[in-house]
Amino acid sequence: FEVKMTTDYYSDELIESNEQENDFSYAFDPTLIEQQGHSLVVILEAKLCPNGQQKLNTSDEKITFKALRKIFREQCAGAQDFLSPQHPILESAVRILLSSKTESLKLSELHSKISALWLTSTWPRHMSKDAMRRVLDNATSFGITRV
Repeated sequence: FEVKMTTDYYSDELIESNEQENDFSYAFDPTLIEQQGHSLVVILEAKLCPNGQQKLNTSDEKITFKALRKIFREQCAGAQDFLSPQHPILESAVRILLSSKTESLKLSELHSKISALWLTSTWPRHMSKDAMRRVLDNATSFGITRV
């Protein structure tokens, strides 16, 4: 009885290239919220961290999506409890996208950040990258779109 071990480099490369092809980018699109007849400012203001809300209340700037996004990046990105393992997946994804330095994030980045967040939970959860892609692909009501 003989066992032969072979490595098929081509199949490994194919899997890696397939993962890269399916590593779509996602962004927060404010027009998706407004198209539903919701107030973007009201929805995003509720997601701000306490420092972000204070900054918004003391700002003389016109409240635009760009101004709100700047507050998310500068005030909330590193704030304690802004991201919580208790938040639903789409709430976490929206907060991560809004506080990101870039306009969009790849699925692998979102998956990594949310998975790391969930590991800190009292009851750790896991979601495959493919399952997360399916959730994000159907998240237009939360303002998330594939770009």
